[in-house]
Amino acid sequence: MFRRQRSTETISPTLERERTSAASTAQPVSEISSNMTAAPPLSMLQRTVLSAQQQYGNAAVRRILATGNVQRAPGTHATLRTGSNGPEVTDLQNRLNAAGAQPQLQADGSFGGKTRAAVVAFQQSHKLGSDGVVGPMTWSALDSGGGSTTPAANTAPPGTTPGATPGGTTTPGGTTALGTTTTPDGGGGVQPAAGQRAQVVSNALAEVGKVHARKGGEADPDTGKPTRVGWSDLDKYFEASYGGKGGGYSAGLQSDVKFYNGKSAAQSWCGHFSMWALKSAGVQVGNWKIGSGVGSVSGLKPIQKNQAQPGDVGYLDKHQHHFIVKSVDGNLVHSVDGNSGMDSEVIENNRSMNDIAAFFKPDALE
Repeated sequence: MFRRQRSTETISPTLERERTSAASTAQPVSEISSNMTAAPPLSMLQRTVLSAQQQYGNAAVRRILATGNVQRAPGTHATLRTGSNGPEVTDLQNRLNAAGAQPQLQADGSFGGKTRAAVVAFQQSHKLGSDGVVGPMTWSALDSGGGSTTPAANTAPPGTTPGATPGGTTTPGGTTALGTTTTPDGGGGVQPAAGQRAQVVSNALAEVGKVHARKGGEADPDTGKPTRVGWSDLDKYFEASYGGKGGGYSAGLQSDVKFYNGKSAAQSWCGHFSMWALKSAGVQVGNWKIGSGVGSVSGLKPIQKNQAQPGDVGYLDKHQHHFIVKSVDGNLVHSVDGNSGMDSEVIENNRSMNDIAAFFKPDALE
């Protein structure tokens, strides 16, 4: 028997075309009723599904729901975020494309970095909390047609929104964000409003899910050796961090970055990812030095913990780990981390301020 759906969807009229071929598979009304005598009162959707089963058969109903040819009532969407998968994500991607997402998304049903970046842009243009989480407020804006995705003219200084204090504000509750005055839709931090800091965070977030350095991928066509999943992205982190190939980024290290040998890259790459995020956003900083941490990079200076802002680099003594600050919510720091997770990936993370040893601010960012 087809399981009842808990959402409040309505069945497409195309069921009529299934009448003849599926009539023989319909379940008897008596069986349906007997199986549900102890169930709570049926919703409108449930009654509609049961009626459709009786007339057209379970197979027809399954085909209609599987193709997504249904209309979901407002306020019944699931909350989506990085890592979500399925038809709701495909629906979200199609809606973002219709609303003018640039670049256009591939509607593959997988919520990755590009989808998150498009969500953040949509939220910012609609004055929603731009946390990249698709909750009730964002779904409501999408359900209402989305509207223009071009932000209104901003006459405030670069890096702020009108009425915000240049250089960032501390909003009620202790959330530090550049010119951000809205409430997040689904939790998980607050994005900076504009400027290079926003670009640093956006670039970092777009890399989530691309690299799995502890996984073997496709074979190299020249050597036949397995490559690391996402090795070309890993390669760009190292190249940007070292300021090019050669020198610190030696041929041997390039080979280790590319080819999978059953373990992570020989050199930890969290710092290289952080350097790439800064440089890819046009932030002027020096190059990574072998055997030294981020503190030795020119153009970066240590700051007090209460001065940390999105786009800064955080450092943990444990594992000598580096990350990009996404936002600071009181004593909680939201970050984007390279060389993390089960498969040596780029992931979003949260940690207590007490666990962080230091923060470094690029001189170029105010």
